[in-house]
Amino acid sequence: MRYLCLSIFTILCFSIQIKAADLNLHFLVMDNFLPPGEYSPSFTANNSESDAVTSFTIEWSVNGGDMQTYSFTNIAIPTSNTLLQFDIPQTFDIVAGESYDLHFQVTEINGATQTPSSSNQISHRVAGLTGIPDKQILIEKIAATWCGFCPEGTVIMNEFLNTYPGDALAAVIYRPNDLVMPYSNDVVSTFGISGQPMYMVDRYPFPSTQAGNGAIQNFSRSVLEVRANNRLGANSPLRIQSTTNFDNVSRMLTVDVDANFLADIEGTLTLNAYILEDGIVSTQTNYNSSLGSNPINNYVHDNVVRDMLGGVLGTEGVFPNSISDGQTISHQYNYSVPSNFDENNLYVIVTVQQNGTVLERTILNALRVGINETNEHSIETIVDNSCATPPIAPDISTDLNVLCQGDVATMSLNTIVPAGFYPQWQNNGVDIPGETSLQYSSSIAGNFSVYFTNGDSGSPCKSEDSNILNIITGDIPDFNITETNINGTTVSFVTEFLSGEETAVLTWSFGDGDSSFLNNPTHVYDAPGSYVLCVTAENDCGVSPGVCEIIEVGESRKLFAKVLLEGPYNSSTGEMETALSELIPTQNPYSQAPYNYTGGDFVDEIPNDVVDWVLVELRTGTPGTTVSQTNVSATRAAFLLKDGSIAELDGTPGLGFGRLAIGENYHIVVRHRNHLDIISRFPIVGGPVMNYDFTTNVNTVAGDLQQSELGNNKAGMISGDFNSDGIIQVTDFDSWKLNPAANQVYLPIDGNLDRIVQVTDFDIWKVVGAKFGNVEIRF
Repeated sequence: MRYLCLSIFTILCFSIQIKAADLNLHFLVMDNFLPPGEYSPSFTANNSESDAVTSFTIEWSVNGGDMQTYSFTNIAIPTSNTLLQFDIPQTFDIVAGESYDLHFQVTEINGATQTPSSSNQISHRVAGLTGIPDKQILIEKIAATWCGFCPEGTVIMNEFLNTYPGDALAAVIYRPNDLVMPYSNDVVSTFGISGQPMYMVDRYPFPSTQAGNGAIQNFSRSVLEVRANNRLGANSPLRIQSTTNFDNVSRMLTVDVDANFLADIEGTLTLNAYILEDGIVSTQTNYNSSLGSNPINNYVHDNVVRDMLGGVLGTEGVFPNSISDGQTISHQYNYSVPSNFDENNLYVIVTVQQNGTVLERTILNALRVGINETNEHSIETIVDNSCATPPIAPDISTDLNVLCQGDVATMSLNTIVPAGFYPQWQNNGVDIPGETSLQYSSSIAGNFSVYFTNGDSGSPCKSEDSNILNIITGDIPDFNITETNINGTTVSFVTEFLSGEETAVLTWSFGDGDSSFLNNPTHVYDAPGSYVLCVTAENDCGVSPGVCEIIEVGESRKLFAKVLLEGPYNSSTGEMETALSELIPTQNPYSQAPYNYTGGDFVDEIPNDVVDWVLVELRTGTPGTTVSQTNVSATRAAFLLKDGSIAELDGTPGLGFGRLAIGENYHIVVRHRNHLDIISRFPIVGGPVMNYDFTTNVNTVAGDLQQSELGNNKAGMISGDFNSDGIIQVTDFDSWKLNPAANQVYLPIDGNLDRIVQVTDFDIWKVVGAKFGNVEIRF
């Protein structure tokens, strides 16, 4: 099935910023590969400076030919991050098998001539297709078994896959240390993934009304529809043919691939073969009660990526840097299938991908192949629709661009139908059977267009496609806000949309008379104090109730604390071992139950001398003995250094807390994923610098026998709480017994943190046997 969509938001050929005076232009042009026809270039622009842009002029040429000029006048582009679209009403023709070099230059802004330079001109190549291969998109979902929102993300993804069977493929990549495949860490680091569930569609860096959006996106039903539908409308310059053979005795899998190109193409391309498995059964955390219990036992994971034979970005050197139309390139992968993979549930997805800058990593085509199977993309022949006097392209409009619940969009033809022709409506570039009237109504989202045709199969004649009506599904905005950084009186906020993001406009009131319409603003208050922050959101579907909260703005507070872990402590050195250093995850491990920490702290790499992650809480009140009497005021994830220092994420000792009251008493809670959590016996007083040392003796913590004597006059947290519930008992032994032998792992049952699960970890638990943590730290 072919999808042809020339919407400016469908294909990002390049996103190069030209800054002239106070104007930024972002060129968002048509697809790199197009069937023969007549096309117009378009771009988006935003003004990041203080003065409005009232006019500007563009000069552009094709293949070094005559320069065309077009001026935009009587406009007003205010200061904003919002991108505005501009269409050049001039055209150029594309012929099958030919290539076209386009050159653009800004020559004038607000009447001032712009001197040509590398910053105000750009060139780009478009190639004409000689055939249109079937295009299959790849949706790569980033997930985790401990991610409570992931089951809902799977439902959203599967709904789209079921709507477009055969046109959309899924590949689920689990976070490092969870249903591990060799390149999990590389996927996370390469694409800057900081959470889950997230997804990429063809690894394509989608544009937005706000500059800076990339390939990674949080799961949202409406956004996935827009992104995936746009990629369905893209043209691919190649078809893929592949055959797999599996030897049951040697367990060797052979994947043969042929890539047949239907246009000239230059640049670095890579080949990849994903090994995927269905039917993997595991426990799955679930926060959506309508989908089942939490956790879901015997949850079936499908489309799980087990390996990438070309690594994260594919195998280089398979394709030359210059490929001609009609050229076919072949490659073979050989893969030894591990014994724990069920060959009856395996399949392969073959991809061909661009491999350049961050904006040049788009997957050009993908193909699913079963085991011992042959599959290939079909090719649609380009029909010569020439005729003596082809009709002009029609123009269409719609009464609704956003479909709220129960809405129906009515699209109308605004051009008179020529004699002997009739209109044919399309969705995502595909004819809608029987829809040939002057109007078409739809209750579903899509990219709608129409063309005129004489319907004659013997002497076909048709117009070019009309403009595209991009109609999306909308919801009333729903969102959460978090403060991501507080430094003195400077406060940064991040908005997490749960629905209605595409057309939502936020209004911030900072409580000091200032406001903002940005999604993620940073605000500087004139003085420390308490302020009432209010945020509302509105889109075509309605206005959200909004949120209001009191924020405290003031000086940063720094806690210098020391604590030792019994498991990795070495009495001969007086410090802890760092055997886990290479396995410590770059994102803190406390986002799942029972901690449910929402701070989202992560790093690009683990600093030197780090033993592990810890979670630090500051609490008001007096620790109880039978009933909890304290309240959490602040929580931070931090690193624990080998000398016992609790450190910031850059490895610097000391941990910052932004909103602590001067003179208030705070008790410190330190949590670790397999040691018994502790709370300080004595409070610290809130101030610019706060100090506490848990290592001096066992009585620095509230409650009796809550730390171990480590020798050298040192005390440390007790190892053996493998299920992190604040009690060491037989259930912790049961956790160890389920997997008593594992090597090179980062697991809670590794009691001495030496990256090996073995009998020595049982010995640690056995010495303690039974221990109740203070009531304040239990879950």
